[in-house]
Amino acid sequence: MEEIIKITNLNLTKFTTEEYTQFLNDTVKLVENAGANTFGINVDFFESFKKNIQRLKDISRQSRISKETKDLNNLNTERNSLVQYILSIFRTERKSPVELRKKAAEILYDVTKKYIGTQYTSNRSKIIIIEGLLLDLRKMENKTYIETLSLVEAVNKLEEVNTKYNELKNERAENQIANNLGNTKEVRTITDKQYDIIVSRIFALNVITPTEDTKKFIVSINKLITDTLTSYKQRTNRNKTAKPE
Repeated sequence: MEEIIKITNLNLTKFTTEEYTQFLNDTVKLVENAGANTFGINVDFFESFKKNIQRLKDISRQSRISKETKDLNNLNTERNSLVQYILSIFRTERKSPVELRKKAAEILYDVTKKYIGTQYTSNRSKIIIIEGLLLDLRKMENKTYIETLSLVEAVNKLEEVNTKYNELKNERAENQIANNLGNTKEVRTITDKQYDIIVSRIFALNVITPTEDTKKFIVSINKLITDTLTSYKQRTNRNKTAKPE
């Protein structure tokens, strides 16, 4: 009598949403290698399973919005400080006893005085205002003055931070589209049951009417479970090592 290979039991609740979603996503691929119909899995049921996995991905992405908001606030504070610093140099260096620095500051002060108060403008409009400031500062006739006042690094940093702010703002906007997606726990409860139904059915088929497809799936899913558990243990061990004594 041929030995019956069982599917390894797996406690799905201990995984992070990312680990859990990746495991289910890989399970879908294993089923699709042979085709859901091959295992007698209802097409609508399988599509529902895949849609719920996508919901989990979207919820995970949505949960990152709060961190993105914090990062945006930090970037905004940084660019405010840079703008104030650069403009303050133009203002104070007009009184410099060094003629070259005084001349550079006077010219750049006149060029940029329209940008005074930039830090008080709305965060969105500030992107364009800073781009305008940078455009003026980078004009050929102003390049030498920026170098004279040793502000090349500060100007480059302002451009870098403003660009990062704009990119992160756009990324957050895309993520905010994925809202009202439900609760992770609720969706995972559904996908837990769906996963169990799928693997139980394939296991039963392999007992009653084994085929190369059912055998291959069980070997593959057990390998996937082993790999997932190994990755989980590596992560938890790293976390333990990272904790202070």
